[in-house]
Amino acid sequence: MPDRRAQKPEGFKYIDIPGVDMDTVAVTPGNTFSMQDLPPSVTASAPGGGSLATDLFIITRSSPKEAEKVARNYVAFLRLLGENFEEYRRDGRQRFYRGVDPAQGRVVFTAYKKTVIIAARPDGYPKGEALIEAVMRKIDEDR
Repeated sequence: MPDRRAQKPEGFKYIDIPGVDMDTVAVTPGNTFSMQDLPPSVTASAPGGGSLATDLFIITRSSPKEAEKVARNYVAFLRLLGENFEEYRRDGRQRFYRGVDPAQGRVVFTAYKKTVIIAARPDGYPKGEALIEAVMRKIDEDR
């Protein structure tokens, strides 16, 4: 039986998209944003978000239900401590969230299948959404 600790997190398969600096891909050293309710993630600088400060985070869980729980926890945090929080649907389908995290700045994110995908500090929400949608396509290709 293979040693699961030696395996790379699933997010490594999904982060290789246009707009991501693959030389910066890593696993967060602890929980994402150092938040108790956000597990570690695969992260990278994503200048495709319009800024050298843009980062992409992919948290993979064991099931869609687990991913939704992580997203709900971050939603609760942003509703309480964030600014300009909004929940919306893209093209009437996929649920997205956006707002201003007190430590991260502008964020846009979604729970998709078994992942939570977060674009932090994009120049604008549409640029962050484009990064997230590219990851979603990569996830769909992997299935």
